[in-house]
Amino acid sequence: MNDKLDLILVELLEIKTELKNLKSDIAIIKNQTSKMDSHVDFVNSVYEKVETPMNYIVDKFNSVLLTSDKPKEQIE
Repeated sequence: MNDKLDLILVELLEIKTELKNLKSDIAIIKNQTSKMDSHVDFVNSVYEKVETPMNYIVDKFNSVLLTSDKPKEQIE
């Protein structure tokens, strides 16, 4: 009976150790996710600022291509 209790105690300690490791890993992942969120927000803000001018340039470029004598290919 004592051997079974010792075995259960060993297993419980192993589970506690693994749980502690998992909590540590989750903390690291949360930190990295936060950094990625900041990066995505930055990229989105830059895109919002350049989207309209970029579309204007692409539209003008396409109109030049479409009105030229060369084969009509449109940039997307």
